[in-house]
Amino acid sequence: MTSSITMHFEGQTSMDLEESLARALFQEPGFAWLDGSGEHLPGGRRSYLATRPSETVTLQDQRGLETFLNALNREHSISDVVGRAPRWIGYVAFDVGYRNPFAYFARYPNLWVVDHETAELFFVGEEPPPAAILERLSAAKSTSPRNGPRASFGSLSIEVNTREDHIERIGHVLREIEKGNVYQVNLARRWKTEFRGDPLSLYLRMRKESPVPNGAFLRTPELDILSRSMETFLDWNQDSRTLSSRPIKGTVSRQESLQKEAQALLLDPKEHAEHTMIVDLMRNDLGRVAVPGSVAVRDAWAVEPYSNLSHLVSTVSCETRGEIRLGEVLNATFPPGSVTGAPKLAAVAQIRAIEPYPRGVYTGAIGFIDHQGGLLLSVAIRTAQLYGQSLLYHAGGGIVADSRPESETNETELKARAFLNSL
Repeated sequence: MTSSITMHFEGQTSMDLEESLARALFQEPGFAWLDGSGEHLPGGRRSYLATRPSETVTLQDQRGLETFLNALNREHSISDVVGRAPRWIGYVAFDVGYRNPFAYFARYPNLWVVDHETAELFFVGEEPPPAAILERLSAAKSTSPRNGPRASFGSLSIEVNTREDHIERIGHVLREIEKGNVYQVNLARRWKTEFRGDPLSLYLRMRKESPVPNGAFLRTPELDILSRSMETFLDWNQDSRTLSSRPIKGTVSRQESLQKEAQALLLDPKEHAEHTMIVDLMRNDLGRVAVPGSVAVRDAWAVEPYSNLSHLVSTVSCETRGEIRLGEVLNATFPPGSVTGAPKLAAVAQIRAIEPYPRGVYTGAIGFIDHQGGLLLSVAIRTAQLYGQSLLYHAGGGIVADSRPESETNETELKARAFLNSL
């Protein structure tokens, strides 16, 4: 049986309401926040918060993940109350065998939903909301949600990934491209700092610096994940069998007008080559599970503005074949093409050979599996990983034959700016 309530909070925006709820829930076990931030982009209308999972699953490799996903059964639906909604929330890491499991998912029987369009708060679940949480929420709404504990940091430092080192690694990739071994490689740098204090305060600052439709804050046994991603990796609707991906490739700093940013991106041969390769790669990946002839590119070469920068985005979609299961969808497409390169396997081999640190969750995927057996995952870019007092952050970019090492290195710093400003 499903329990549900709807609440309206007078005098608070949906963003403030959501932050008040996050403060009220944060100390509960298994805190998970999929944060739409109210952005009027795909996925941004609703946010989901949950605690106290009834079950958790840790998986050590892609085969184990595929087996887990394929075994999931359709469960009762809460769509009459809030539409499509999470049943399992978690992540898939880029690396196998790093500090954390390759994949982690937690099943949440109860869910809080913030609808930014209607400024309503819903609770739906298998039991009524705890009275203690309602009391905390009531107290939180009378104060500013940003008046919580502060975070503090040690000296922000870049370990090994200096500009000079990154430029040297780009040179290595360019030589591999010249030999014909690879066409594009996404190469990343890593920032690291000592962390003490309240990670939610940091996330709220990151949220203010960078509104995106695919934010996330996950607390897992191994680490905290703070993500401000704008890229949708996979959106699969089990009922309609529609599968889509929105690869981002092509970046320019924000200027005085979107028209000028669009022109700069669309006329740049390097950005054009980057984007074309990744769209073709995603068409190929989706084609592995698609009804023949159903793969299509929609809204091609769209320019989307975010804080500090704008991106080129296209939507690749298909209809999946009737026998395809959830694990097979992920197996056909992971890791995301936009953060690996082309050909994908050769690009991944280059990344693992020349990047000095494992990526962990960065450039993996974060999101949910819904009650119908579909899923919605973002690409884990603009993502901080907190292991105890060690805070890690990566930023990268696609290297193609026309890439200029200095410019590519500048792009990593541009992409990291919102995070660094938050510190």
